Amino acid sequence: MAGLVLLQGMPFVMRLGLTIAVRSLLAGDRLCWVDGVNAFDPYAVARLAKRAGRDPRELLARVYVSRAFTCHQLHALVIKRLPQAVSELPADGVVAVGPAATFHDHEVPGPEAAALFDEVVQGLSGLAAQGVPVLVVNPYLPQDYREPRFARALARAAGVVLAVDPAEDGLALRVAHPHPMPPFTSSPLPRGERHGEGAIA
Repeated sequence: MAGLVLLQGMPFVMRLGLTIAVRSLLAGDRLCWVDGVNAFDPYAVARLAKRAGRDPRELLARVYVSRAFTCHQLHALVIKRLPQAVSELPADGVVAVGPAATFHDHEVPGPEAAALFDEVVQGLSGLAAQGVPVLVVNPYLPQDYREPRFARALARAAGVVLAVDPAEDGLALRVAHPHPMPPFTSSPLPRGERHGEGAIA
């Protein structure tokens, strides 16, 4: 069982998550990318592909990016559309970036946001339990009082938690859950808009 890997910490985790995804694409995987912070950068993928001597279009054609701008959109994406997309592509793995970000909307009551987010975590955990590699990239949002609650929910669901924190000489990567990290070659991302990208519609 692949399990769910949580990569959290300073904003650098988004670049690190993208690099992990590109390595998976270079290995031939199809990925579903669920984006809650509009972080997917096709130009960065293209640069990394060229550096590896590959055609960027080949890699981008196997990334299916879906963006959500509200917590209700992200909930519907993960619960209703993502499992079907993973099955039909089929996708080799899922990358979910900033899944908690849209749940910080103060127009959504706290109990409702918490209940919806718990269902999102359960949905991602369910895919992982079926053997689909799931990487959740959660940048710290310390300015929001709800962040610790969402971060704890993700950490409880993860088999492995990797944290990128400030260090004296830059940043340090820390393993919070010392379990073997599942291989992330043969992993997927959600689909979204086309650019060479797909979309979970």
